[in-house]
Amino acid sequence: MKKRDIFLLLAGVALVTFLWMAPEETTAPVPHDEIHEPFFAVAAKEGRKAAEASCTQCHNAEMVPFTENHPTTFRCLFCHKLK
Repeated sequence: MKKRDIFLLLAGVALVTFLWMAPEETTAPVPHDEIHEPFFAVAAKEGRKAAEASCTQCHNAEMVPFTENHPTTFRCLFCHKLK
């Protein structure tokens, strides 16, 4: 085996080990309930970006406030997955 082959093998093992040890996903998925049903319909018909546009209608400081360390709200479905 050449040095580059050994390096490539070790890099592959390191990558697989890194991904294997990744933490579990802790972000809550979007609930599939009566309130969020229109959201799922828009996501299926027009795409996730179109559906994300309606999140802040309810999830805002007045109705359903975000946690203190919540990131910006324009990419909801990047973290919160559809069930």
